[in-house]
Amino acid sequence: MFVFIPAISTCGTDNFRCNDSECIDMLWRCDGDFDCTDHSDEMNCPANFTNCADTEWACKTGDRCIHKSWQCDGVEDCLDGSDEENCQLTCRPDQFQCANGNCIYHTRRCDKEIDCTDGSDEGNCSVRESLTTHKMPNKTTSLYNYAIDGKPTSTLFNEKVISKRIEEHLEQNCLNDPLQSAYRAHHSTETALLKVHHDITVALDSGSVAALVMLHLSAAFDVIDHQILLNRLESSFGITGSALDWIKSHLLNRSQCIWIGSSLSDPKFLTIGVPQGSVLDPKIYCLFARPIGDICLGHAMRYHTYADDTQLYIVIEPLVDWNNISRRLTECLNDIREWMATNMIKLNEEKTEVMVFAPKNKISSLQELSLLFGDNIIKDSTYVKKN
Repeated sequence: MFVFIPAISTCGTDNFRCNDSECIDMLWRCDGDFDCTDHSDEMNCPANFTNCADTEWACKTGDRCIHKSWQCDGVEDCLDGSDEENCQLTCRPDQFQCANGNCIYHTRRCDKEIDCTDGSDEGNCSVRESLTTHKMPNKTTSLYNYAIDGKPTSTLFNEKVISKRIEEHLEQNCLNDPLQSAYRAHHSTETALLKVHHDITVALDSGSVAALVMLHLSAAFDVIDHQILLNRLESSFGITGSALDWIKSHLLNRSQCIWIGSSLSDPKFLTIGVPQGSVLDPKIYCLFARPIGDICLGHAMRYHTYADDTQLYIVIEPLVDWNNISRRLTECLNDIREWMATNMIKLNEEKTEVMVFAPKNKISSLQELSLLFGDNIIKDSTYVKKN
């Protein structure tokens, strides 16, 4: 009976024998790189290197040798980053110099990805180039000087966490407006449309009349006063402590400037406005505008909202309440108008429209509906175009 016993590999005096019998150059032993398949060449290494070559540089922790050309090259090769410390660098014209002295390509500046280890490449990114894609294929238009949110990626993650926590707080305490369909799970423009359409259809089927008013706000997201918003979040929705402090730091001390060609304007501090492209801000707007729904309910009006798009409507018996409908709608609209003026939101009276829905057999008996709204008289429309 023969038993085959594999020969044990022997290595030369200038080689290191790995635990799996592989042979590697002795200089590769404890050099910071795994050269043995089983990584045994980097096991049980001394605390400090004594075998760095003349062309190499030892990391501070003594756990690795790197090539001298890798020192102060803008990339951390030592695990402790010591190869990029105390570097006096002058970056090339096509590069951006990080706050810690590292160099990265300008194309990586303000791309919402942190490339500088200190995150400085994503700081003060208030001016960006935006790109729009047309419905026609292979056609794009570059949009310069459009102010967009330039927060670092880490801030966006924090913002998403805060938004989720706020939503949980609102749901647990029944603080969400059930008739607000924007920026909520399982809600959309479709839920808003179905709710209003259902109520009006049911009214017509029962022989009633519905009057629908579509409010038009002017740049609602852009005129939200930060201080009024913060006070409302605390007093009306119970958002306090670190959550409120985070929102304060998110809103306050922001600035914006305009870049046209080679000219850059002086920065202007922003005390109003929430951008629509971020995770948290649209939700904050919905909380800010919650009192509009309360005003509608106070006047026994039905309503539904999607962000800044508010539709209020009233269902009446035409032969009983028709003479009072104009007065009731006018009183409600004027209270909304007064609230918006107090909260520095502009309601565009000229573009606010009203429509009357009635069964065919009752249309001829109804008088034209007109509302005195501020300095304008709003008359019922036969059709409405929504942009």
